[in-house]
Amino acid sequence: MGTDSRAAGALLARASTLHLQTGNLLN
Repeated sequence: MGTDSRAAGALLARASTLHLQTGNLLN
């Protein structure tokens, strides 16, 4: 389960980063 939660955290971090980058491009 530790690996799954770690992978989920990495996906969330990547998703949030992409979201921020997209927001910056739109702005």
